[in-house]
Amino acid sequence: MSNLRKNILCAFFGIYTFLGILYNSAFFNMNKDLNYRVAYIRLFLAIICLFFALGSRYSLRKLYVLFISLVTVILSFRSQNFNELIFAFIVFPIVPALGSKLTFKIDLYFRTIAALIVTIFLRGLLTYNILNTVSGRVRPSLGFTNPNTLSEIALVMILEVFLLRKELNRILSVLIVCYSFILIFISQSRSVFLLLVFFLIINFALKKGADNVIAKRMIVSIPVICCLISYYVVYLYSYHFNTFLVNLNSLLSNRLKIVSNYYLNYGITFFGQKALSTQLVGGQPLGSLDNGYMSLLIKFGIIVTIIFLLFLSITIKKLLDAKKYEYAVCFILFTLLGISEFTFYVVIINVFLLLFAYVYEPELVTRENINEVK
Repeated sequence: MSNLRKNILCAFFGIYTFLGILYNSAFFNMNKDLNYRVAYIRLFLAIICLFFALGSRYSLRKLYVLFISLVTVILSFRSQNFNELIFAFIVFPIVPALGSKLTFKIDLYFRTIAALIVTIFLRGLLTYNILNTVSGRVRPSLGFTNPNTLSEIALVMILEVFLLRKELNRILSVLIVCYSFILIFISQSRSVFLLLVFFLIINFALKKGADNVIAKRMIVSIPVICCLISYYVVYLYSYHFNTFLVNLNSLLSNRLKIVSNYYLNYGITFFGQKALSTQLVGGQPLGSLDNGYMSLLIKFGIIVTIIFLLFLSITIKKLLDAKKYEYAVCFILFTLLGISEFTFYVVIINVFLLLFAYVYEPELVTRENINEVK
């Protein structure tokens, strides 16, 4: 790739990331015309990035992965029109073109700048405060649509600093990490606090037990296991209600009941359907379908869900085979997040979905290892 083409790709990807973070602000969300325009500008930028990232020669594997990705995008549009899942299958070829380190560095810089703009300047224009159902305290979102979105963006910034710690200025790294932890603390996100604990545990476990065949198969199966657990628990809550599930629903801030209402009203189909959060159940709107795996099953259907789970599992396998344990732990964290949040399949929040590139181009590992040696 020529330097000019690479620089153009970097610029477009940076703008795409910047607008994506702003798109998740309460100000953009409440201004429907602005929100609509930015949504399609982001899609245009993603397609431009794809165009500049693609090379002129393709192996059968690359063509097959691109074909499956195209089918997934079409099926997603068919069921939901414009949606966030499509970006996960459009943008990942950027990584082979730029390299994973440069991709994450661009994302970190533009993500941080956009987060600063939202939390400092847009916070005063419009913000959402949500009540913590466990503690009874108000959870501020500092200008974002949801406190959990705020904390997840901050978590990604911390993880990217971790991955790029040898590449970044030390003072800048400390400032970004401190800012991110402040955002997480203010948002009071239990999910993200728990993920930070899991980060330490999984990072240690991967380095010690990734060569064990049984352990490796279990790790690769995490996305499928999470999906099956999500479905089974929702099924039990819907048809075999008991005290344990009531307490679990309370612990999950009523998420289980909401997902159950979606499941009972819409069911699961092969090709997905438009599940409206405004539909009334018992005189109340359904609310947000937060569980990521059930969101995939109900909204996008069985076929898209299977494709997405395969991409997740194959990516984990490729990362473990390449001994990219630090990448693997970041990727796995967000597959776990899918149990409580649908944002695990939103690439602007979960930038580690770009590691689908290792499914698209397995030789990327060898190329990056050579560059690191140099």
